[in-house]
Amino acid sequence: MENKMDIKILLINDSPDDANLIIYELEKYGFSLEYEIVDTQAKLHKGMKKRWDAIISGYILPGFNGIEALRIVHAYNKNIPFILVSGTAGEEIAVEAMRAGAQDYIMKDRLSSLGPAVLREINHLRDREEKHRAIQSLAESEAGIKNLFISAPIGIGIINNRQFQYVNDRMCEIVGYSREELVGHNIRMLYESVQEIQRVGAKKYPEFLKKGIATVYTKYKRKDGKTIYVLVNSSPIDKNDISKGFTFTVHDISEHIKQEKLKTVLYNITNAINISESIKSLAKTIKEELGQIIDTSNFYIALFDKESNTLSLPYFEDEKDRFTDIPAGKTLTKYVIDEGVAKLLKYNDVEELIKKGVVERLATPSKCWMGVPLKKDGVIVGVLGVQNYHNENSYSEEDLRILEIVSEQIATSLKLKLAQDSLKESEQRFRVLANASDQAVFIVDRGYCIDANNKASEMLGYTYEEMLGAYAIDFIAPEFRGLVNKNMLSNYTKPYEVMGIRKDGSKFPILIHGRSLEYKGKKVRLTTVRDLTWEKENEKEILMAKERAEESDKLKTAFLANMSHEIRTPMNGIIGFSEMFLQPGLTDEIRREYAKIVIESSQQLLSIVNNILDISRIEAGQVKIETEIVDIPGLIKDLYSFFEPKANDKAITLVTQPDKTNEAGNVYVDKTKLIQILSNLLSNALKFTQTGQIKFGYNLEGDNIHFFVRDTGIGIPDELHDKIFERFRQVELELTRQYGGAGLGLSISKKLVELMGGRIWLESTEGVGSTFNFTVPYKPVAESPEENINKEGDVEAIIRNEETTILVAEDEELNLLFIKEILKKSNFKILYAMNGLEAIELFQQYPEVRLVLMDLKMPVINGFEAAKEIKKINSRVPIIAQTAFAMPEDREKALMSGFDEYISKPINKTGLLNLMESLLSKYN
Repeated sequence: MENKMDIKILLINDSPDDANLIIYELEKYGFSLEYEIVDTQAKLHKGMKKRWDAIISGYILPGFNGIEALRIVHAYNKNIPFILVSGTAGEEIAVEAMRAGAQDYIMKDRLSSLGPAVLREINHLRDREEKHRAIQSLAESEAGIKNLFISAPIGIGIINNRQFQYVNDRMCEIVGYSREELVGHNIRMLYESVQEIQRVGAKKYPEFLKKGIATVYTKYKRKDGKTIYVLVNSSPIDKNDISKGFTFTVHDISEHIKQEKLKTVLYNITNAINISESIKSLAKTIKEELGQIIDTSNFYIALFDKESNTLSLPYFEDEKDRFTDIPAGKTLTKYVIDEGVAKLLKYNDVEELIKKGVVERLATPSKCWMGVPLKKDGVIVGVLGVQNYHNENSYSEEDLRILEIVSEQIATSLKLKLAQDSLKESEQRFRVLANASDQAVFIVDRGYCIDANNKASEMLGYTYEEMLGAYAIDFIAPEFRGLVNKNMLSNYTKPYEVMGIRKDGSKFPILIHGRSLEYKGKKVRLTTVRDLTWEKENEKEILMAKERAEESDKLKTAFLANMSHEIRTPMNGIIGFSEMFLQPGLTDEIRREYAKIVIESSQQLLSIVNNILDISRIEAGQVKIETEIVDIPGLIKDLYSFFEPKANDKAITLVTQPDKTNEAGNVYVDKTKLIQILSNLLSNALKFTQTGQIKFGYNLEGDNIHFFVRDTGIGIPDELHDKIFERFRQVELELTRQYGGAGLGLSISKKLVELMGGRIWLESTEGVGSTFNFTVPYKPVAESPEENINKEGDVEAIIRNEETTILVAEDEELNLLFIKEILKKSNFKILYAMNGLEAIELFQQYPEVRLVLMDLKMPVINGFEAAKEIKKINSRVPIIAQTAFAMPEDREKALMSGFDEYISKPINKTGLLNLMESLLSKYN
C-alpha cells in the first residue's frame, strides 16, 4: 500500500503470540494501527462500545468461539467488517462463518492475505456509508424542493388587465379573501385608494422597461378592513408584450414594519421623557407614537388613585365624549385594574358584562374597546385605553400584545415624568431616570460633564468618577469636535450622527440628541447618546448582500442577452442557407458550400444547447463519472484528426506531444468527459489564436496524467486567471463581442475535471499565449482493450446485404424524411407508422418485422406503451427508442421500459447504422 492508512482494530484473541503476529502483518502491509485486544465475552461487550474500523477474531476462545463472537458484534453493529483468523478450523466452519455474516476467513499459514482483506473490507464499508449519505442527502434535497412549491411562504399569483387570474393559498391568507373572491376581480379591491394604485403603477412600469422586474412597497386593505404592509415583486410574462399579464409575489411585511416601528416608538417614548415639558405633552407624544402602529383616534390615559378610588385623566381625546377626573366605580377602566390583565372587548362582550353587573355604562358604547394596565414595579398605576366606534375588527390580539409590550415603558415614562414635574430639584430622581435608559445620558455645564448615567460609563469605558469634571468634547472623535461644539453653543436640538471615542482610543458611531434645561437652578445641556455600532454593521452587511445580488443579476442578465445572440447566430445560418437551397440554378459546388454552412451552424447550435444542459446537470449534482478502458494515445490521435482541418482553415499549425515514456497507454477514465474537456480547450485555443501554433498532449506524472493545451493566442492577464473559470465571466469580460461564445466551456471543464478527481489551472502571458493544464488520476490497465469498431462503410455494406423488414414509428415528417434518407441504400423493406397504435397494428400484420425504430412522443399511443404491446407479441424483437431528450436518466428510463437500445436526436447516421447492425446480428 503506497500511503499509510490510520485504522482502529479490535482483536478478539487469547493468544498474545497470535495477536502480535496479526499486528505485525497489518503494520507490514502499511496500516498505522490503533488497536485493543479482548479475550472474553465481557471484554468484547465493553470493547464494542467504542468505534472500530474492523474486527479480527480467532475461532477458539475462552468460553466461546469466533461464531459466537460474530453474533455479539452484530448485536452492536452489523456493518462493521468481521474477519475470522484460525489455524485449526476447517472448511465447514469457514462456510458457517461466512453464512453468519463474516466478511472473510483466513488461515494462519496465509496471513499475508490479511492486509489486502482488511483494506478491501474497510473500503467497501466506507463506500457503502458514502453512498447511503449521498442517497439520503439527495432524498432530503428533492423533498425540500417539492415542499418549497407546495407550501410557499409567500403570496404568488398572476394578473392580467388588473384582474387576478391565479392566486396561491398563502396569497388568500395574506389578504383574507378566498380564491373565488379574488380570481376574476380587479386588484383595486386590495388598495385603500385610486391614488395608491396610480403611485404603485408609476413606480413599477419604468422598472419593467429598465430591469424586466419591479419591486414596490405598498399597503393592502384586507377583507376584515385591516391595513397591512406588503412588498410586491412583479415581472411581465412576456417582456415584449405586457398585455399577456404579469406574475407577482407578495410578502406580508406588516409584522416586520410593526416591530421596527415598535422599536422606534419605544425609543421615542423613552426620549420624550427628557424633552416633554409636562405629563400632558408626554401623553400626547405617546398617543402620536402609538398611532403609527394601531388606531389611536380615540385614546386616553387614566391614572388610578387607590386611596380615593378615582381616575385622573391627564390625556383624553375622543370623538364622542369628554371626561377629566371620574370615580373609578364599575368602569371598564376599573375592570381592567381589578383583573390586572389587558382586555380586548367587542360591543357584545361589554353588553354581557353589563348584564352580569360587572361594569356599568358610563360613556357612548363603541364597536371595539381595548385597555391595558400600566404597571410600574408590579403595581398598577393606571390604564391606557383605545376604542373604535365604527369597526369591531379594528383591533386584534396582536394589537393587544403590542400594547402590553409598550405598557411598562409607558408606565415608567409617565411615573418618571410625574416625578420630574413634582421633584425637579431631586438628583436621586434624575439618577433613576437616567440609569433606566438604554442610552448614555450626560449633563453638561459650560462644556464640562457634571453628571452621567451608568450606560455612559459602560459605553465609553470610563468610571463615573473619571467622567465627572471631564471636558465633554473629549468623548468625541477629533474630526467631529468642531461640529459638536457648534451645536452645543447654538442649542441644536435635533439628533445627529458623529464618531465617539472610547477611553482605549477606539472610535465608534453615535447618535447625539441634546437640549437645554434647568438643573439645580442653572441652565445646563442634557445630552443622550446612542451607540450605532450594531446598526452600522447591519447596514454594511445589507449593502454587501445587495451588491452581491446586483453582481449576480448583472452576470445572469448579460449571459441571457449573450445566449440570445449565440443561439440566433447559428439559427440565422441554418434558416438563411436552407432557404437559399431553394433558389434555382445552383451548382453542385454552391450547394455543397451551403450544406457545409448549415451543418456547421447546426453543430454550433447543438454545442450551445449541450453546454447549457451540462452546466445545469453539473450544478444539480446529476453528473456521474463512468470509467471505461481508454487508449490515451489513440484518443489524442482522434482529436488531432478532428481538429486538424479546423486549424488548417486558419493557417495554424496543430501539434501533438504524447508522453515520452509511453507508459500512459490504456487507462480507466471517463472517456466522454475527457474528450469534452480537451475539445473545449482546443476549441478555445482555435477561437483565440489568429496565427502560430497550438500544441496539445499529455505526460504521466506520478499518480496523475497531466494534459495540456498550449497556444500562441491573445493570452489572459494575471488578475483574470481564476475568474476565467467562473460561469458567464467571458460575457462580463466582453470577450464574446470579438470572439463569440457563451462563456460556459471553461466553467464546465473545471467542474468536470474536479468531478474526475483532478485539478485545472492556467499559465498565460497577455499577448504571448496561454497553456491550459489539467490532471486526472492515473489508473492503468494491464492489457490493451480489444477494438471492435465498425466503420460507416462496413456497416452500410452489411445493411445493404440484409433482406429483412423493419418498422419505423415516427409522427414528425421531417424526422421521417431524414430516416428514409439514411436507409435509402439498404435492402430493407421499411414499414412506416405515424403513431403508436399504427405501429402495433402493422407489427401484428407483418410478423416478419425484425427491428423497430420507435419515437417515444407520439399521438394516440406513445412510444412507451406501443413498445410494451409489441414486446407482448414478440419479446425478442429489438426496439430502438429515439427521442429529443438527451439526459443519461432518459436513456435509463427507456431501457428500463423494455427498449433494447436508445438514440437521441439529432440522430447521428453512423451511430444509428452501427446500432441497427448490432441488434440485427444478435436477433438473427
